[in-house]
Amino acid sequence: MSETKKKINKIVVTGGPCAGKTTALVRIIEHFTGLGYQVYTLPEVATMFYQAGVDFMTSNKALYYEIEKSLICQLMQMEDNFVQMAKNCNKPAIIISDRGTMDVSAYLSTEMWHALLNDIGTNVVKLRDARYDAVIHMVTAANGAAEFYTTENNDS
Repeated sequence: MSETKKKINKIVVTGGPCAGKTTALVRIIEHFTGLGYQVYTLPEVATMFYQAGVDFMTSNKALYYEIEKSLICQLMQMEDNFVQMAKNCNKPAIIISDRGTMDVSAYLSTEMWHALLNDIGTNVVKLRDARYDAVIHMVTAANGAAEFYTTENNDS
């Protein structure tokens, strides 16, 4: 397949804790691998940052802003790098991100979110409507069942 004609499908799986994202990712990988696709699965960047020692609970607003800005830039760079690899793969390819660029907006004030978008040279339409071919938003199983909520199987 030539690089110019090859379609790279980009999917993001998002949702709250205990929504089934990990289970869905496993099933998506199994399904599309079985159909002959090269499936690239990108890890949740916030988890990577947390495991690297980033303090998301900091009261330092300037630091928090830089953390979130770095997080979205890392995610975008990782996605873009995998698109380039997929273009050179001999199979049809799917890139699945565990959480997407718009997830960052949930952790910022509207003012801070728009400042971040301005700083990185993008906008909501590009992130929400043009970056992914599909967004799978999963509702947390803990919604309405808080007594059953657990993080026992979450690495972070």
